[in-house]
Amino acid sequence: MKINTKIVGLIIISLTIISLLLVSTSVFILLNNQKESLDSFKNEFIEEGAELIQKNANLFFITFDQRIQENPSMTHEEIISFMSKIDPRGQDIAVLDFNGNHLFEITKNPAIYSLINQSILNYYLNRMTLNGETEFVLDNYKEFLNDKTNSLVPARMHFKIYEPQRIVAGYGKALETGRIRIIFLQNKNEQYFKTYLIATFAIFLITLAGALFFTIKAMKKLVINPLEKVTFALQKLREGKSTMEIEVKSNDEIGYLADSFNKMSVGIQDRNELLNSLLRTFEGKFGKIARILVRQNIQKLIKKNPRIGKILPKSFGMSASKDKIRY
Repeated sequence: MKINTKIVGLIIISLTIISLLLVSTSVFILLNNQKESLDSFKNEFIEEGAELIQKNANLFFITFDQRIQENPSMTHEEIISFMSKIDPRGQDIAVLDFNGNHLFEITKNPAIYSLINQSILNYYLNRMTLNGETEFVLDNYKEFLNDKTNSLVPARMHFKIYEPQRIVAGYGKALETGRIRIIFLQNKNEQYFKTYLIATFAIFLITLAGALFFTIKAMKKLVINPLEKVTFALQKLREGKSTMEIEVKSNDEIGYLADSFNKMSVGIQDRNELLNSLLRTFEGKFGKIARILVRQNIQKLIKKNPRIGKILPKSFGMSASKDKIRY
């Protein structure tokens, strides 16, 4: 395993990118789940609303058909009077003539009021003429499902054409409560998303801080501490202590440096032992004159290169400080 100073930086960058990807993915999944949940709620709501409106519309048309059968020659005024008794608030029933005029105004439910106009009425009148179809349903559910602002009130209305009376009667409802519930659900989701985002960001910061802490700790253990040991040993070697040895615990660049230092230290020790051995040999044969001659030669070398004095064996009994030699 080779240690490279760039690896630590790459690890930090990689951890940061991974953390950001995890946060982004979780946020995307949450937003997607919230959207699916809201869309699912909208679909379920309009399906339930459509079923309820269908049942009420069937009851309305059964009642109105019975009244028409009892009095086929009902005038528009009589029809309006009958509708007012069924729907005194004018919220659920619409009555139009074949010219598109609203005989029974729905002033309190603009969502229902906006479902039908003259062009739509003419279309279904033509279908009645061609195919004999007298019933049709109008709603704004598709627009409601695609509405991102939640400003549209879902509405649905069942219509039936009464050709002898030349009217179109309709029964329906605007599901205002559903829109309110959806707005409430969306606000709740937004609040939950904000809380989730804050918590996720906090977790990201904690994770990043933990990664940085352990990375720095590992870097200190694997790089800084071994380099400090090598620096300390080199300083001691510079002071003349050639017996320093660094314990090698790895086979990376730091380990290679420590092993090289140990080999250099051993080489210096071997050289010093050789010099001491030669000096003792000369002293044995020539006496103190040999030591004096050696010291004089070394002194000349030290003047040329003062560093030599710092690495002399202590047995020589001399050291160098700039150009001065002490015996």
